[in-house]
Formats: sequence, structure tokens, C-alpha cells
Amino acid sequence: MGLYLECDRYIHSSGKEQGRNGIGIDVLSEQGDAVSQSYYKQLRGAGRVIKSYEAIING
Repeated sequence: MGLYLECDRYIHSSGKEQGRNGIGIDVLSEQGDAVSQSYYKQLRGAGRVIKSYEAIING
């Protein structure tokens, strides 16, 4: 799971087995490092949030 930022960059949480130890910001492309290439190959789809969530509170 990751979030696209902009300019082909994304933020993600990866463990030591993926070459990171926590939160990473990487380039989403085939030209990136091994972690970026791995995630790029696994990309299945993307979407955009067009309206923020508003909780409905019944008083």
C-alpha cells in the first residue's frame, strides 16, 4: 500500500525484507532502485480521492 505524492514520487511503508525499515519516499518508475522497481511491477491500479470523508454524528 502506498500513496502517490506527485512528480512520480510515492510514500510507502516497507520492512527490512524490502530494503527499508519504516516509511520511505521513492520514485515510482522502472528507473528507480530495486525497491521502486519491485513496487512499480506490482502496481495494479490507482485512484483519486475526490471528496473528503465527513463523519455523520447523530446527536
